[in-house]
Amino acid sequence: MPYHILIVAYGNPLRSDDGFAWHAAEMLRPAAERLHAEILCEHQLTPELALAASTANLIIFIDAACNGQPGQVVCTVVLPHPGLSRFSHQLGPEQVLALCSELYAAHPHAYAISVTGESFEHGESLSETVRQALPGCVRIAQELMARHDLPGEAVNKTETWHVVRCDGHEAEIW
Repeated sequence: MPYHILIVAYGNPLRSDDGFAWHAAEMLRPAAERLHAEILCEHQLTPELALAASTANLIIFIDAACNGQPGQVVCTVVLPHPGLSRFSHQLGPEQVLALCSELYAAHPHAYAISVTGESFEHGESLSETVRQALPGCVRIAQELMARHDLPGEAVNKTETWHVVRCDGHEAEIW
């Protein structure tokens, strides 16, 4: 079976910065097409995503966060965690991975990239702070896809990147 990368961008594109992931997904399309990666844009994570996720070797979840410094981008490893929320159609990446394991015996590598939003008001445009964070998020996702394009080059499960906007400069990764 060929190596399969899945990007799941989720959030509400009609709530300003909550639509960050959809903007990131559009910027990732050229790289995704080169690597034959699949991009799904969703309003929220649901149990139905487990089927698509179970066919992937690598999943990159992209979302906006409410907590933290606006514009801060964080990438972390996602590990399966059973225990669904009280609402069956409101899951986190950990629960989607747990369903992959439980229902399909699939164990893809997964990462979550999030940016802390500044405005979640009605609207389709991103705040300037979050718009400036887009290139950092896209670079991290591209690096993950490139490193996973060869399965032997999987990223160590303990790695974490933090990207912040500093004095108006482009995002920095450390």
